[in-house]
Formats: sequence, C-alpha cells, structure tokens
Amino acid sequence: MHVIAERPTRLLGRRALLSGFGACLLGGGTAEAVQVLRRHDHTDSENSRRRVDPTSISRVETAGDLMALTFDDGPDPDHTPTVLRVLSAAEVRATFFVIGRNALRHPQLVRDILADGHEVANHTQDHRWLDRLDLASVTDQIVGAERTLAGLGAGSGGMFRPPRGWISPNVVTATRAARLRTIFWTDCLEAHLSHGIDRAIAEVSHSARPGGILLCHDGGRLDGPNPQAIDRSATVAALPGLLRCLRARGLAADRLSSLLEASN
Repeated sequence: MHVIAERPTRLLGRRALLSGFGACLLGGGTAEAVQVLRRHDHTDSENSRRRVDPTSISRVETAGDLMALTFDDGPDPDHTPTVLRVLSAAEVRATFFVIGRNALRHPQLVRDILADGHEVANHTQDHRWLDRLDLASVTDQIVGAERTLAGLGAGSGGMFRPPRGWISPNVVTATRAARLRTIFWTDCLEAHLSHGIDRAIAEVSHSARPGGILLCHDGGRLDGPNPQAIDRSATVAALPGLLRCLRARGLAADRLSSLLEASN
C-alpha cells in the first residue's frame, strides 16, 4: 500500500518531529513528544496527524478509479436506515466507523449494515477525545470497541478512526498494540454543507480523486462522556446527488477495504 507522503512543516523539522515521537513510542523521550504535541494542540490537519503517526492513512495511491465512502458516529436509528436505503438504491457499499456504545444500543442496525454488504470499523467505545487521555484510558476505548464489535459478530476489519481525528503518541501505541490501522480522510462532506446542499455536492465531487477517502456521518445522537445531538438530515439529503455526481465523474465509491486491497 502506498500512502501519499506529506511535505514537512516549516515550524519544526520533520526529522526532529519523527525522532521525538519515535523515541516516545519506544519508551523514551516522552516529555519531548508531549511538548511537540502541545505546540500543535489538536491534530486538526492531515499534516499534523501524519507527524504523530506516519503510518496513518488519509488517502492511497491506486491505479483504478476507486475511492472510499465512510460514515462515522452511528449506528443511529434516525439516519442510518435512510443512508442504507440510499446506498442500496445506488448499488454502493461503504464502511461504517461505529461507536461501541451506539452499536450495543442498536445491534439490529449493525446487522443491517453487514447484511447490505457494507463493513463496520472501530470508532472507539464512547467517542471520547483520545488525545487528552492516558494510555490505559485510550486502550480501554479502543479495545472496548473491538470487544463490542466482536460480540455482535461484526469485527472491525483491523481499521480504526479516532473521534475528530485527534491522536497522540498514546493513541499510536494503543492502535499498534491492537494491530489496527488508523484511518483518516481526504475530504468531509459535512465541512461543505454550510454552503448549502447543492454547492456541497458540487465542491466534494469536483475535488474527489481516485484513492480518496470521503468522510460522512450517519450518526448524530450520542450519550455518555461527550454527548451530542446533531441533525444529519442535510447529509442524508446530499447523499443521492453526491453519489450520482461521483459516478458521472467515473469514480466508484466503495468500502475502504476494497480501496486498500486495490492499492496493493
């Protein structure tokens, strides 16, 4: 698999950054790594995520026309069933990064996702902000979701996405111990929806490329440590038109595992 390389930041040398985090992951240089992380606060960009975890995946190189379609924060009875109907009508498969707490509350929706030919992946047990947690707490969130999915007969496919894309050296240590690949995204549909549904469809489809990973959300409701109640109806409304535009551009949206396999 070929991950597209990132250009080094001008603020700190790439070699110094990787050296600091590498030392932390190997058990030394923890204070230096934490200092670097504090300078950058949350990992809110592809570059900052790659600095913390150079093995993470935000896009892949592929010779075909595949791109990955992913959904976060479900399953959610208010939106997941409609998303599944839209995907079925378009004959498109996707990857659902589910929250363990939501999966336990709505196990039938997890079964529906799998029955339609989609796949599920790990989005933590409780959707906590991992970059501010110690290693034991991060591990509990990641391993807890793995156990939840296994108990539902699903499994994560070895794929993990941290809430909000926020990671730390502790997250890297925990995901490697669990033998999970950390997956981010190339573009996010919801980031464009403030411009209106039609413009969001145009912007996302125009910038989409083979090997890209598109982030959408089928989940809006969550209780627990970071409760949320977000209306995802605009995402659902945009999805049919977006899939038509992607297809018109010759792009085939599919499960993340299909894209990763095509890159080998």
